[in-house]
Amino acid sequence: MLSAWIRNFALFGFFLAVLLNQAFGSKAVLLFLAFGFVAIGWRKRFRMVPVDTILLWGLYSVLALISVVWSLQSGATLRGAIQFILCNVLVIVIAHYFPIRSFYLAAGGALLAVIFLSVLFPRTGLAPGIGGGLEVVNIGMFGSKNQYGLAAAFALMFGPFVSMSRETFVFRLLGVALTLMGLVGVSQAVSYGATVVAFLTLCMTVALWLFAQSGVTRPARLVVFTLGAAITVCLLMVLFGYWEQILAYFGKDATLTGRTELWAAGSRAIQEKPMLGVGFQGFWRVGNPEAEDLLRQMGIPFGTHMGFNFHNQFFDVWVQLGLIGLSIFCLIIAKTLKDLFRVAVSKFTVYDACAMCVCIFLIVRCSIESNLLNQFDFTHLMFVGASFYLAERSKKAIQSMPETGGLDVLILRQGIKVE
Repeated sequence: MLSAWIRNFALFGFFLAVLLNQAFGSKAVLLFLAFGFVAIGWRKRFRMVPVDTILLWGLYSVLALISVVWSLQSGATLRGAIQFILCNVLVIVIAHYFPIRSFYLAAGGALLAVIFLSVLFPRTGLAPGIGGGLEVVNIGMFGSKNQYGLAAAFALMFGPFVSMSRETFVFRLLGVALTLMGLVGVSQAVSYGATVVAFLTLCMTVALWLFAQSGVTRPARLVVFTLGAAITVCLLMVLFGYWEQILAYFGKDATLTGRTELWAAGSRAIQEKPMLGVGFQGFWRVGNPEAEDLLRQMGIPFGTHMGFNFHNQFFDVWVQLGLIGLSIFCLIIAKTLKDLFRVAVSKFTVYDACAMCVCIFLIVRCSIESNLLNQFDFTHLMFVGASFYLAERSKKAIQSMPETGGLDVLILRQGIKVE
């Protein structure tokens, strides 16, 4: 019993430390590593391992490491790649050793603690609100309204699932508190984009879970189809010239300080090194003239590491690791979506629904934000962990199905569209 309390506390500390990374820097990183090693050192579980998922993350990590050979900033790439690999290994081993319930309860508890501290000890900043006007926002313990808003969005998604679970009253109360703190957090950070996507994703995954509990699979597929149709409509709006209006409504400037000029700069970098890129985390560094010029035009101060990105995950990957890295990343996305679909048409738990919510939320945001593939980053840890748990659940769902069956069985086994 004591060892269980120790390892679960270490898991909570693991997530708490990474959330406090912006506030405490290297001290939080050391705690993150210490708690991580304690958590995996106290756990001895042997479960099914989704080798294909681990292989894809391994390929991306190895490519990041060997990109030091051609990187514009070899020292920064080497350091960043080693840290990135270490984080991936820790979160995958933790996901293998800990059940999904423990993973999300610990992550939710850490979110609750840090958001509560951000509300209790506010730090203000200015950020564009709806219509483009500046608003005073709380950046809390995160040092960034975007990071605060993203953490609050996670709390807003995790809370309802914990409160709907078959946990004790205390844990369900934690879920309610997490939901409320998430609402407070997104309102303080004025993070409209993250809030809207989180709310829509939450509604869809809750509906899927309710359908799964009642054994209804056709409506679940209808909900998935509806989501795909909504995304398609958004893409059509982008193609027909409504992109700037959409971004402006959610307080996202579509000019230089937002995206369009950044993407143009990314396109130029891709044309220069299309296959291998400039090296892992090698673009936004002092010594790269184009990166320095972009931030100078925006009036943004920078140090050794600029802490900036292209606000588009696909651009970021292509610029850093070229077409090879982009191909691996797209395979990771495709594999995650395939596992997600297989789980969606089977019977799954409330915590599986939480993992689905995380993946959908982050994948949808890839076109307008760049929140993944960074070391010591809570969002990246959530994505890797969720993709691992969904792959594990997908394999179990396949093994539990009969050899013969109807259309639902065929869809679940193949994970593809049946003509």
